[in-house]
Amino acid sequence: MNGALQIKILKRIDLGENGCWIYSRGKTTAGYGVLYHEEKQQLAHRLSYEAFIGPIPEGMNICHRCDNPPCVNYNHLFAGTQKQNLKDMKEKGRNFFSKRNHCPKGHIFDGENTIIYRGYRICKTCKYESNRQYHKRRKSNESNNHTAK
Repeated sequence: MNGALQIKILKRIDLGENGCWIYSRGKTTAGYGVLYHEEKQQLAHRLSYEAFIGPIPEGMNICHRCDNPPCVNYNHLFAGTQKQNLKDMKEKGRNFFSKRNHCPKGHIFDGENTIIYRGYRICKTCKYESNRQYHKRRKSNESNNHTAK
């Protein structure tokens, strides 16, 4: 536990609903608190976990039980893998992309037109078109290289 870091964090919070400690200073575009510590900017909720609980296990995320990004209350934080964090987000309906029904080009995400890759949905129609364009360019480049010799 780091007493000096605990004090630094506690001086920068407002008490919120449900016991949240809302980090009141700089924030990322996603709403996570940002704190300048040890000569670099760091996420405030991660520093809070380290200050009040201890070192973050290697490869782990620090997740919010309260689903409130600016919260730095160590009782609301837990260490979890990226997979656990994504599952938690999906179960709580917080994953922006899981709410989408169509890809950016308007193709529907359904069982026939969707590939799941590393936890993300990929539109098969767009993927096949991208692959087709790639092979077309590659073939064109190969033919240009042969004619240039």
